Amino acid sequence: MLETRTDGATLGYAGGRIEILLGDECERILGLIRLPYTLVTFRYTGLSDADRGKFQARFDLTFQRGGG
Repeated sequence: MLETRTDGATLGYAGGRIEILLGDECERILGLIRLPYTLVTFRYTGLSDADRGKFQARFDLTFQRGGG
C-alpha cells in the first residue's frame, strides 16, 4: 500500500500502480429494501493487460458477495 485516503487508495502491483477511487455512498431502493453501494473507479498505470486482468479477477473474487 503506497497511500490511503478518505476517497480511496494507491498501491503498487507488478511494477506499476493502481489507484482505487471511491465515489459517494449511494442507496438503491427496491420496495422496502434499501441497498447501499459505492461507485469504485480503477486507474492502472504501468501495467500490462494481463496484469490488469489478474488483479481485477482477484479483487472481484475477494469482494464478491454470496447469493443464490
